[in-house]
Amino acid sequence: MPLPVIGSMTTERWFRQRGLVTLLDGTGVESTAGVRAAPALVVIFLVIMLWGVPDLLGVPLLPGALIAIGTIVVTWVLANLARRRRPFAPVARIGWIEALAFVGVPSALALFSPRIAFALEDGVPDMPDGMWRAVFALTSAILLFLILAAVYLVVVSGLGSLVSLLVRELLGAVSRTGGTLATVIPVLLGFVFFFFLNPGVWAGIANVDGLSYAALLGFLLTCGGLFVGSQKQFDLAALSTFATTSDLEEALRGTPVEGDPAARLKTPAHCSLRGRQTFNLRLVAVLSRLATASVLAAAVFSVFVILGFIVIGPDTVLAWTKTDPSVLFSLRIGRAEHIVCWQQLRVAGFLATFSGFNYMLVSATDARLRQDATDAAVVIIRQACALRLVLLTAGQTLLSPGEASLGTASMASPEIEGAPPRTS
Repeated sequence: MPLPVIGSMTTERWFRQRGLVTLLDGTGVESTAGVRAAPALVVIFLVIMLWGVPDLLGVPLLPGALIAIGTIVVTWVLANLARRRRPFAPVARIGWIEALAFVGVPSALALFSPRIAFALEDGVPDMPDGMWRAVFALTSAILLFLILAAVYLVVVSGLGSLVSLLVRELLGAVSRTGGTLATVIPVLLGFVFFFFLNPGVWAGIANVDGLSYAALLGFLLTCGGLFVGSQKQFDLAALSTFATTSDLEEALRGTPVEGDPAARLKTPAHCSLRGRQTFNLRLVAVLSRLATASVLAAAVFSVFVILGFIVIGPDTVLAWTKTDPSVLFSLRIGRAEHIVCWQQLRVAGFLATFSGFNYMLVSATDARLRQDATDAAVVIIRQACALRLVLLTAGQTLLSPGEASLGTASMASPEIEGAPPRTS
């Protein structure tokens, strides 16, 4: 049977926009993480060297820039020679050599920094200048390694696309879940209303430091996400199975092969998923649930900010928190002063996050609440599995002539049950 010819860039972009890069594994159209991470890491390396080296070495801008440029050129040439490439060949991928240069070169320059011998604060033990240099270089290496790991995490997991997906889901959730929110918001407001008027909550939440406050909100969101993800509410086996040809055609709507007669496969067919791909699909499903919870939390936050502005004045904030309110906006009407302060926003933010956390727990067991939140995720997962089936079946045809000549078609693995054999 004729096979569809699909541009790898179009296909990869489709998966990347939905945060499902892992589903390209084994299809022959995926690019390695090192290739995808190369542009971002090259830019970061140039910024670190050109902007940081003059200040790091304590030299004027022009000599520092020349040192930085020389170091960049030497690193570039040596990395290419180590790979037996032309000295000035473009950086096409980030391997262990480039990663070592990314972390090691700026850290090595830190050993020559004259600015480490700074005045020590009280209570900090004194150290020889050489030891401070070594500590600074080690700290720089750790920081650069974390940057390297973060870029790889964003590229490999498609985290940037997942964030984009979440934003789109937030915009769509307002219309999709209007009925659900109309039912849930009054219940949650009634549940947390008295917490908002509880002096103990204000004393504990309003006075906590910023890092602890962020950790508290992150803990609630993490617990909610783990709980939702552990419930196995999304039947991936059913979503990745296509019993009839019409099921497959319906799932392929909105994909790069929609309407392509060559994309018709023998059914029933099942797209098997590996562990990393299953995790990726469940993450998209959890983010879809989180989108609805975020809309709900935003509504609760707005209600409490308005309520606080009306009834909680500066004297009340002072009495409950034992600290003067950090006023952001104030309005005096008669003898009453109405304010919006940081303390109010902190308490309202905590209660809003707590409300979203409760929604995620309740929606895990209430099918009526869950339906609106999961519709979009189900469609995306179904489409991705169908398109992956077509990619795996197409095999070598999906590759460009140059890729096929390199024999990379063998990377595509037959992970289709009930699919027809590939044609040459």
